[in-house]
Amino acid sequence: MKRALVLLAIIAVGGVVVFRGRRPLDREPPRLTWIATAHQFGPVGYRDPAGAISPDGQWIAYSEGRFLRVRSVGGGPSVELPPGEAQIRNIAWSPDNRTILADGFQTQGGWALYDRVAGTRRGLWHDRESITAKLGDVATSTAKVAELGQPAW
Repeated sequence: MKRALVLLAIIAVGGVVVFRGRRPLDREPPRLTWIATAHQFGPVGYRDPAGAISPDGQWIAYSEGRFLRVRSVGGGPSVELPPGEAQIRNIAWSPDNRTILADGFQTQGGWALYDRVAGTRRGLWHDRESITAKLGDVATSTAKVAELGQPAW
């Protein structure tokens, strides 16, 4: 009796394995596509580029040192935006798929807003040195704009 039960279990497991192995895939696996190449000078690791895909998935923004470039994922030329004064290490897209936030503005810790369509750059909160936020009714917090670590939209 015990032997028959073990044999039945082995046959059932074998049947499941064979059945799953013969089932056709429902869809093709996703394919990787080469979109852009960031050219970096020298072997030093800190020169690795930053990159980010736009929220709609149609654009890639990437850095080459202090230069920010944008390219359509469908191909075509890269758009070079005004260069920063320091290396760009962080990139974040706005939900509007047009505005890009990147560091390297005036100093390594400075932040700039790039307009993909107009090809322009301006400082993030360039008219103030610090920002203040009220936390409920209890506390207020102040931080220097240049001290923001990695802002996100």
